[in-house]
Amino acid sequence: MNRLVFDHVSLRYQDHADSSRLLGDIEDISFAVEGDRVVAVVGKSGSGRDTILRLIAGYIKPDCGRVLWNDLLVDGASPERGVVFHQSALFPWLSVAENIEFGLKLKNMPKTARKQRIAEYLDLLKLTRLASTPMYKVTDYHDMIFVSFARCLVMEPALVLIGDEPLNELNDRFWLRLHKLLEAYWNKTRSMIVLATSNVDDALLMASEIHVLRGRPGRIARSFQSDFNEKAKVDGLESVRASRDFRDACREIVSLII
Repeated sequence: MNRLVFDHVSLRYQDHADSSRLLGDIEDISFAVEGDRVVAVVGKSGSGRDTILRLIAGYIKPDCGRVLWNDLLVDGASPERGVVFHQSALFPWLSVAENIEFGLKLKNMPKTARKQRIAEYLDLLKLTRLASTPMYKVTDYHDMIFVSFARCLVMEPALVLIGDEPLNELNDRFWLRLHKLLEAYWNKTRSMIVLATSNVDDALLMASEIHVLRGRPGRIARSFQSDFNEKAKVDGLESVRASRDFRDACREIVSLII
């Protein structure tokens, strides 16, 4: 069973105006997540939500405390912890399929298995029509974002990390498509998924566990369990969004963030 632990984690950074002064980014963050849960870290800009993602990914290290993945100290990046980057991280000179294949090549997956896996994820993300298209010729912004998701998900990491940018830049129609995609991926792999977002609706509809950040440096103001994702499977997303319970939960979280 997968397990993610933040054990009294703090991170500070140098003040550009005064190099002798350290400013807080996050302060004394502690939580533990087990199994195949979908978790959201919610907060406004500057609260440290993206810092938490970078710490989990292993791109940066905390000043104090520990980040553990499956009881081992996170001490660098790992293919076990996949990150959905902004579309600008894609290689424009490679085709859509070659971008998606990139990580599998580095992993030395046999060619036949690679082709089969790529075809599966092209179909899952409705990108098959673009498979041979160079990225610089892909003009639809939403397609670019879905290629970014495909390049991460095709690796089938045990932990998927999703930042604010890919989520916030989707309109409602494509957001519903992404929601269904992530649900299908989660049903297939039972991976843990961690979202860092400022969108309270996204957090409540996608995650079963929510940690709300407040202040600067960011601290956990409150943690919630959410069943709106399960309700949406029965009643539909729009019905749940319109419900009084959902709107009340949104207001409560927004009040904590502000």
